[in-house]
Order: sequence, then C-alpha cells, then structure tokens
Amino acid sequence: MTGAPATGDSFSISQANTQDFFTTLDNLVSALKQPPSNAQLNTLLGNALQQLDQGSNQLSNVRTRVGARLQMLDDTDASRQDQAVQLQASLSTLQDVDFATAITKLNQQAVGLQAAQQSYSKISQLSLFNFL
Repeated sequence: MTGAPATGDSFSISQANTQDFFTTLDNLVSALKQPPSNAQLNTLLGNALQQLDQGSNQLSNVRTRVGARLQMLDDTDASRQDQAVQLQASLSTLQDVDFATAITKLNQQAVGLQAAQQSYSKISQLSLFNFL
C-alpha cells in the first residue's frame, strides 16, 4: 500500500469472491463515479482490473473448450461425408454391374477353383513310394 491514509480510510484482507463479468464492469463504473479518494480509488480499480483479468482468462478457457468441440464436430462431419461418398460409390458399382461380364468372370473363377482342387487332391495322394 502506498500513500497517506485519509480520515475514514480502512482496509481489510479477505478471499476474493467470484462474480460475473458484468458485475465487475458495474463495480468499475460505480468506482469511477465516486469522488476521488486515492486509497479507495486505487483499491477499487485494482480489484476491478484483477476481476477483469480473471474474467478474460475464463473467457479464453471457455473459448478453447468450445473450439475443440467445434473441431471435433467438423472432423466427425467430414468423416461422415467421406463415408457417404464411399457408400454411394459401392452402391453405384453394384447397381451398374454388367451381368454378362459378371457371369463370365464368375464361371472363369469357378473353373480355376475346380482345377486347383483337383490338382491338390492328386498331389496330396502322392507319396515318396509313388516317385520310386
């Protein structure tokens, strides 16, 4: 504390209480409207500035949390849109299939599978004595 105390000046120390931002601004306006008393004015202005700093910090914290949530929503929306495009492409591929080509490919794969199965069954029956 600085300055010479005037008659009727007093001070007390207590834990800071919480108040909303607009109450802080109202207290600052009322402090500026009072007749100037150095010690009182300095105390009121100091309290108001401290409360404004705390309010500003709180606003920044809330803004950060809201920004993170908005980013998560944007990411989720982009993922949903990508998935919708992929589903649409898959659906289009299934709906636009050429049945003649698909049946031909299926038959070719079935013939290849049968040949592989027959080869395996003949090879699996062979033993070392069959080679000698």
